[in-house]
Amino acid sequence: MAHSGSTTGSNKRARTSESDVGFGLDLNDDFDATEGEGPPNVQLRRPPGRDKARKGASSSGKAPATSDSELATSIDKALVFLEKKYESSEAANCQKIALTYLQILNTKPQPDLDPENLTTFLKIQRQVREKYEL
Repeated sequence: MAHSGSTTGSNKRARTSESDVGFGLDLNDDFDATEGEGPPNVQLRRPPGRDKARKGASSSGKAPATSDSELATSIDKALVFLEKKYESSEAANCQKIALTYLQILNTKPQPDLDPENLTTFLKIQRQVREKYEL
């Protein structure tokens, strides 16, 4: 079978590989490295996006200059935000507790509840009634 120049097998390799494309090199050319002879100025391509990544990394480390009063104002705004967030979460927790107490008060003990658990349940109901003076 004659070789047609195209690669059909998995371990056959084309004469010019992808890594040679665009560099103006022919691996079959002879040159003598001891006499200073070599390929013409070869420009290696950078990986795509490399310049953008370097630019982003160098500019991201610099914070804009701010005055002390601007910094204090920014900190105050952050503290106010955090205080409001804490207060709202605290209010939400109080609501959850109140709903739980209401459920305890409105729940009737089940008839087949064992005596130990019945005693505990009635004790908790009594504590909630005392807390809210009911």
